[in-house]
Amino acid sequence: MNVKFSENAVIFKISEEELYRLSSGQDVENIYALGDTICHRIESVGDQKGEMMLVINDMSMILHVPMRHIKTLLNIGKNREGIHTNIGDTKLSLQVDIRKDSRKRMKG
Repeated sequence: MNVKFSENAVIFKISEEELYRLSSGQDVENIYALGDTICHRIESVGDQKGEMMLVINDMSMILHVPMRHIKTLLNIGKNREGIHTNIGDTKLSLQVDIRKDSRKRMKG
């Protein structure tokens, strides 16, 4: 998993394997030891209604993604855009890295 920040966007980019892990209800986590420990985590949160939500605590960022959104990401196939929601002026995205994605591109 990689997390990218820009002025108006936060992008969580995961591998195809991490997508399958999320779709089976498991969480995905990266922990970095840079002085203090920094944690980036994506959690599937069942079939609750609502949008993705970003929770920031001290040295961690946790992206809560309803399972229905994970299933959407799984079903759209190879897709550069992924899924996203807006939190104020910030676009929050979850994408699968297409460079290593073996899924077929869906025609739409």
